[in-house]
Amino acid sequence: MGGSDTLKTGLLVIEQGPHTTILRPQSAEIPRLSVNAFSIDRPVRVLLVEDDPGDARLVWEALQASDEARFKVTHVRSIADAKTQLETPGWDAVLLDLTLPDSAGIGTLGKIQAVARSLPIVVMTGLSDPKLANYALEVGAQDFLVKGDVSSGMVARAIRYAIARMKTQQAFQSLVTMLEAERSRMQQEIDAARSMQFALLPRPDRLRPRLDHLGLMVETYFEPSSGIGGDLWSSLDCGDNAIGFLAFDFSGHGVQAALNAFRLHALIHDHSNLASDPAALLTALNVAMKPLLPTGQYATVFYGIIDCAANELRWAAGGWPPPLHFSGDAPPVALDTRGLPLGISNKAFYETSTIPFGLNDQLVLYSDALPETCNAEGTMLDQTGTIELAANCRGAAIGSRLQALLDGFFARNTVGVDDDLTILWISRSRPPGP
Repeated sequence: MGGSDTLKTGLLVIEQGPHTTILRPQSAEIPRLSVNAFSIDRPVRVLLVEDDPGDARLVWEALQASDEARFKVTHVRSIADAKTQLETPGWDAVLLDLTLPDSAGIGTLGKIQAVARSLPIVVMTGLSDPKLANYALEVGAQDFLVKGDVSSGMVARAIRYAIARMKTQQAFQSLVTMLEAERSRMQQEIDAARSMQFALLPRPDRLRPRLDHLGLMVETYFEPSSGIGGDLWSSLDCGDNAIGFLAFDFSGHGVQAALNAFRLHALIHDHSNLASDPAALLTALNVAMKPLLPTGQYATVFYGIIDCAANELRWAAGGWPPPLHFSGDAPPVALDTRGLPLGISNKAFYETSTIPFGLNDQLVLYSDALPETCNAEGTMLDQTGTIELAANCRGAAIGSRLQALLDGFFARNTVGVDDDLTILWISRSRPPGP
């Protein structure tokens, strides 16, 4: 059909700007969709497969009388002869009778498609059968003609539309193929980013000796909703007998939230000299993050230090869901986490609070996906339900408390979680070692 007509367009590239995430094209060749099938300077080559000489003559005369284009028609009488002709390239369309000496019915179409997958095919039959016509179109014919009811305009128009439809199909399939390849590439990049994000979490082999020394057990669950996300937690060294746990949750999901999480993780370690002062650390992180975040983006945050020598928990927070403190048989206490999230205002004020944290005490940190995820009836667990669920798990053996909570949570929320979910269950079982 002559030279290819292409449109310089492309697939998506994610470009992160200071205030926006831009999806821009990357260069690629995608065929332009065109319905002008006859914009060529040579005759349209048509293979006519028809065993009846009279019907073949009528079709030939109709095409020769057409003023839409010039046609060069080659006539054969059987599938076998058609296959021989189609071994030579350069055909533009096939006019195919469905009743031939060596083939009959809709299977005739499949035999031509098997050797000429990219050619448009117009099927012909002597019967006006709408069901057969529709079925032929469903299995790949581009158009349908009833023999004996053909005119020069009708046959030429059927060929023109068939060629245009095939071009559109091929262009669409090419686009689908490229989009599938792009989706696969982007998924590979998301998988790589996911691996990087999980690599930011404290490594168990490095954290365990420290926890063993302090007499602490930490059970964790971390699962982004979109492969990657804006939740993360970290641990900080606060001296011989103390350790800090910092958890944050950025607004939004996916790539944007994950990029912000990477930024904040780097800033946490840049300000690790403030690890022993929760309020000072959050103040410094807020000042550092504010110019990096567009308006409307922020991170709820909690930073708590468990001091096993002083038997206390010191914390500061900005909008993080209230962690739960279990002590003995006393009712659970929801910690005060009121305050501005990181990145909203340079004037945000953070204050360190302190409570006793003795032997056998427990602390449960969780992101807002836990209380805010709805069940199949559309009802959230909410804060009260979260407290009840955690309270039912506090008596489980150390190391199985978080799993008990997750079992209860997912039994209730069978529809899945559409937000990043982070949970830490910290238990203190003995005094710090020597």
